Amino acid sequence: TCAGTVMACFRPASPPILPILDIFLREIVVTKSQIVYCVPLFIETWAHSPENIPILRNLSALIYGGAPLTRSVGEQLVTAGVKLFIVYGATETGGLSIMCPKVTSMENWSYFRFSPHITMEMIPHDENEDGEIIEPIVISSEEFSPSVLNTTCQGKPAYATSDLLLRHLTNKDLYRVYSRVDANPVPLETLFLQNKEIAAAIIFGRGHFQNGVLMHPATPFHPEDEEKLIAFRNLVWPTVEKVNDFAPAHSRIFKEMILATNPKKPLEFTPKGTPRRQVCLKTYETEINALYDAVKDSSQTDIPIPNVWTPKNAASFVTSAVRRVIRDLLAEDQDIFQQGCDSLQATWIRNSLLRAIWSSKNKANIHRVPSNFVYAHPSIQQLGDYFWMILTGIANMHEQNRAAQIETRCLQMQSLVAKNTAEIPTPAWTTPPASIDSATVLLTGSTGRLGCHILKQLIKHPDIVKVCWGIDLTSAFEKVVFLDYDISKERLVTTIIHNGWRVNFNIGLGSFENLITGTRRLLDLSLGSTVPNGPKFMFVSSISVFNNIESGKAAPETSVPSSLTSGFGYGESKWVAEAICTKISEVTGLSVYIVRIGQLSGDRSTGRWNVKEWVPALIKLGKAVGSLPSRNETVSWLPVDNAAEAIVDLLKISPTASPSCVYINLVHPSPVAWNKLFEAAVESLHIDFIVYEDWLKKLQSRRENLIDDLAEASDDLMEFFLQGKLGGGLFTMDWTLELCLTLGTLKPLEPTDILKYLVFWKF
Repeated sequence: TCAGTVMACFRPASPPILPILDIFLREIVVTKSQIVYCVPLFIETWAHSPENIPILRNLSALIYGGAPLTRSVGEQLVTAGVKLFIVYGATETGGLSIMCPKVTSMENWSYFRFSPHITMEMIPHDENEDGEIIEPIVISSEEFSPSVLNTTCQGKPAYATSDLLLRHLTNKDLYRVYSRVDANPVPLETLFLQNKEIAAAIIFGRGHFQNGVLMHPATPFHPEDEEKLIAFRNLVWPTVEKVNDFAPAHSRIFKEMILATNPKKPLEFTPKGTPRRQVCLKTYETEINALYDAVKDSSQTDIPIPNVWTPKNAASFVTSAVRRVIRDLLAEDQDIFQQGCDSLQATWIRNSLLRAIWSSKNKANIHRVPSNFVYAHPSIQQLGDYFWMILTGIANMHEQNRAAQIETRCLQMQSLVAKNTAEIPTPAWTTPPASIDSATVLLTGSTGRLGCHILKQLIKHPDIVKVCWGIDLTSAFEKVVFLDYDISKERLVTTIIHNGWRVNFNIGLGSFENLITGTRRLLDLSLGSTVPNGPKFMFVSSISVFNNIESGKAAPETSVPSSLTSGFGYGESKWVAEAICTKISEVTGLSVYIVRIGQLSGDRSTGRWNVKEWVPALIKLGKAVGSLPSRNETVSWLPVDNAAEAIVDLLKISPTASPSCVYINLVHPSPVAWNKLFEAAVESLHIDFIVYEDWLKKLQSRRENLIDDLAEASDDLMEFFLQGKLGGGLFTMDWTLELCLTLGTLKPLEPTDILKYLVFWKF
């Protein structure tokens, strides 16, 4: 049986909307969604507020996966009538469980049932009082096959998941996640015993986001004696920090997660003198659960709070709160999320700062502090400034005017350029009149849509002898090599195409700094090359650097001021990387091509185009209102395969045939009228074609009904189309057409192209 769904999403915006907890819950209500899929952290936070329960209760299904949900929260929600379900699967297999069973219960809400169309083999591993522990093996069959096969089972290819599941004691078709086959805390526990104050240690944390350790003190004491517990934790903390150095990031232990044994509940040991793990953890199950309940909403309570706040001790408090969580942080201006800070650690930092605000004698309004303020200020320096603004009430004042905001962002952009161009080495290459008959290309970002097409063109190119990528080597791919390259070591390549970049419109410029630094290192790799006349360096940028260009003004094939770009982190990061490339090219003569990519449409052969973008959203909305809008403008959408061909064209250019640094505006050179394309869509969908103003009135008149009927027609998406900013802009293309010869023969988009997109989108 098949069922269709309508997907709800945030409206297109620049910068895109950050899906934080409050906004996500609001959109559930606005779009009248019936099925919600999210991470457990969202559910646990929502469950804290009684006013959220009716919203969750009205859902047909609240589905979570990827991590366990706290048992007390799950029981609370199921008791309140929330239809709560878990999904189970893996990247290598996709979903394996039934998505929405008919019923759930207090006893079985954390269990799932495998889909009957999947062939499974359950390999026994262990057994305890809660049930049998098994590892599921997914067997390839005519109906279903994993994307990765790593074993053989029942004589057929199969995938061993390495997951351990707990089978229900009575209902043998029900399972819940238990652990991993490769989870082995014993080596870490042995490290604890190097401290003579620790007689035994057992790491726990199965089914939780955070690990803890149960310690048997060499000198017993009652753990309810708070002073002695604090003293013990401080005594063993240096050892815990050493263990954390060896542990994976997700296994790090905070001081508050150290649980001391009670002399009245002694541990049980094996004849070899090691604790009986499962027996001991069962004995202390109540204490462990109580510890997680206490820590969930707590903070680092041992950081002293000043009686009177000053800018200096406020900054010191923030520094302590962050460094306790992220010990590898090197500088106060570094982005903590680049240093491995995860959502749990961000919560600890947030709670520590909120506790300090709450305990302060001033009257800072803690309820006005946004829940995502750590993400919005992702460094010690930024958090310190914001923390002081909260304490002094400045954070509640009106925001700076736009001109001041632009100035601040521009200074940050220019500072990153200066930082990454402070020292530029002398090139290692010589400039003989030698020519290179063959090319070796280093390509980054080969797994994205554009990257895949660039790779395809490189493989077809007769002059290229080596490309970097990873795939099973067969015939056409014999000259493809995957390199997990170290940019600090010498590599002899003739061309570097730097296409890899983080596509995330929620984060600020600082969170792109590792990519900006990586760009500089790739440039250093170019400068250290001994290729005659030096290699070519192509940086794949974006037309987002023209974020603030005046309407009706053509985007130039030159560098642009930072003020033209400032506004959101992604575009700013591209501008910074462009400026670094330009500076190094000016100083060294390195041949640099900056390729600004515009709106990419589906490829010419299949019409593949991301269904999540605004064009398919507009067409789906048009179907709902029975019409599409006409507009007096053109579009410059460039098929993705043609974009790749144009980039590879640049390989053929002699370094002396163009300036050392060339800017390319990679959009379609023959814009086509909006109406020509959309008339074809109208005829195919059998709907009306009306002027844009009338279409807007139609949207407004049916606004409430559309929101009732379609998740795509949320208030936010409606606002985007009501603003009418859908044009593609104007672009100078003199150098682009001279150097990218395939663009000169490129045919304009035709009505048949949009019909091809409609087929791919299944409209």
